[in-house]
Amino acid sequence: MKLGDARKLTQGAQESLRLRGIKAVVEGGKTHAEVGHLLGVARGTVSRWVDS
Repeated sequence: MKLGDARKLTQGAQESLRLRGIKAVVEGGKTHAEVGHLLGVARGTVSRWVDS
């Protein structure tokens, strides 16, 4: 899957993406890599979201 540039999304869409990603890791038990693949962002991005 080709990763898009999430920075081009609106602030609201970015926040929604972050919350979905964090919820998938914390509540859904998904790995950072799985969530990154599902949402089209880098694994490291998901790691930053969860760590913040």
